[in-house]
Amino acid sequence: MPALIAAAVEAHLRVCIPAPCGLLFTTPSGAALNVANFRNRVWKPAVRAADGVPDQLRFHDLRHAFATQLSVGGVPFKEITALLGQSSPGETERYVHRLPDQTLAQRARTAIDHAYPACGPMSAAYVNREAGIASRSGAADFAD
Repeated sequence: MPALIAAAVEAHLRVCIPAPCGLLFTTPSGAALNVANFRNRVWKPAVRAADGVPDQLRFHDLRHAFATQLSVGGVPFKEITALLGQSSPGETERYVHRLPDQTLAQRARTAIDHAYPACGPMSAAYVNREAGIASRSGAADFAD
């Protein structure tokens, strides 16, 4: 995981502990996010604001990227299957994409880390504001 993402998750966890249901990102009341609201209020604006990211990128595409990164990183296929929560390796195959250049994933992680060296650990308020996620006491509620 790129250091930028790890820092963002760590900052989020310092302010918003996972809900009793185990979800990492919830509404201020601790309920599950409404998928349509999250997509329209958070995901689509973030994708549009990101340079070089195609507008049609779906949140689910991150699952494919995750599985591919694990494979490139040498994680055994059986472990990738378990991490994705799949019951069979056949289900996992649709998520793992073979990259023509096996060093591409490592170069991508390194590029992200080098692009944001000054960020360091971000404040939870900054991370939550940029992601459009309210703190437990915040005003934005994506459950409606």
